[in-house]
Amino acid sequence: MFLSSGRDGKLQVWDSDRGIVVEEFSVGEPINKHCIGEPEVGALVAVAARTNHLQLVDLRTGSTCHTLGSRTLGGHALQGHSGEVNCCAWSRADPWVLASGSADKKIMLWDVRQSRSYLTYLDYNNVRYKKKKDIKLANMSHQSGVHGLVYSSCGRFLYSLGNDKRIRKWDTVTSKNLKTKFPEVETKCRGSIDLVSVEDGVKDLLFVPENSKIAVFDAGSGCKLSSLDGHLYNVNCLDLGRAKVQLYSGGRDRFILQWDTPLQIAAARASKEEHREERKDINPYTVDTWTSDEDEDEDG
Repeated sequence: MFLSSGRDGKLQVWDSDRGIVVEEFSVGEPINKHCIGEPEVGALVAVAARTNHLQLVDLRTGSTCHTLGSRTLGGHALQGHSGEVNCCAWSRADPWVLASGSADKKIMLWDVRQSRSYLTYLDYNNVRYKKKKDIKLANMSHQSGVHGLVYSSCGRFLYSLGNDKRIRKWDTVTSKNLKTKFPEVETKCRGSIDLVSVEDGVKDLLFVPENSKIAVFDAGSGCKLSSLDGHLYNVNCLDLGRAKVQLYSGGRDRFILQWDTPLQIAAARASKEEHREERKDINPYTVDTWTSDEDEDEDG
């Protein structure tokens, strides 16, 4: 099966073999993003719509089992977003933790096992060394709305993209802003923007849509390495294949493009080097290059 969501406010579950919808959940508001949890959490889907809260849909029971956001439970006011939730992402280190980004400029972390759920928010000023005179964006994660979130391959770091054209890198253990110096990203932020994090064995790479191109960053240093140029108009979505060696992108030009990731390129290079090493062991002056009679008979 696979899932789809849209501006009609519906999350649909499809049977891939028959090509029909087998389950449908109505959220009521246009959906910005949905993401599927790891098997450990029990078939939960987080849905971010044009409201100030997230909804968790349980595919097994067929119901909306939990709401994450500003509300009252047992006489206690629960903390949450004050603006529209644009994006969400499940942690790769702790499958029960969910991150959300909103138009209120905040990134919040939730533990879906708890009734109150809210854990903390990521503060721009939470850095190792900070003088009071340098404090700005108090209690905020970005200078504008947050539209993209993705965890690193190891799950230790969280990358965010805001409408302020900034990419930020966060340490999810300490909740600190690592102040990685990414260059500004020229992209039109509307709803959710897909970010992709890939580890190529040497360093982590971050793929970010930038108008009609896909910017490739070194996630460690923040340096921009290159741009993938293939779409005619704005890139709307990015995703990785199951084996994490193929990158797919979709754009307003109605094309879906497939890209070779650095992991696949590195594997191809390693294979070529191995082949070259094998050929070095062969002495070109002693190898027999004559065709035998047996070979000729087989060819005949």
